[in-house]
Amino acid sequence: MKISTRGRYAIRGLADLASNGKDGPISIREIAERQEVSVDYMEQLFHKLMKAGIIKSFRGLKGGYQLAKDPGDISIKDILEIVEGPLCLVNCEEMEGSQACPRMAGCKTHILWNKLTELIAERLDEIKLKDVCEGTF
Repeated sequence: MKISTRGRYAIRGLADLASNGKDGPISIREIAERQEVSVDYMEQLFHKLMKAGIIKSFRGLKGGYQLAKDPGDISIKDILEIVEGPLCLVNCEEMEGSQACPRMAGCKTHILWNKLTELIAERLDEIKLKDVCEGTF
């Protein structure tokens, strides 16, 4: 599993928001500038995160974004799944139905990849945005 810029930038943007947004909404431009990410790209990520209920937006002169949840309630797994999709180490893990690997039933390594994916997902679910901000994971 390789985490793309979507996952990395989403986590960085949310960590920035958690660290700097305690006194009110923060503009996407401020976050993007601090994180050295284009405003358009950060907006795309924040749109997905807003639809998922992780952040909320406010319009107007003092508008911007705020976390919709406590940073201790937002897992890294949730963030990655919102912007990246399902966590899978190998392609055969995400294929279903007619797309499924024809060797899956007799594959000796299928259980290995499945178990590793589960272990990574469990660990990412344990790590919260708050932990990232505090460096305590």
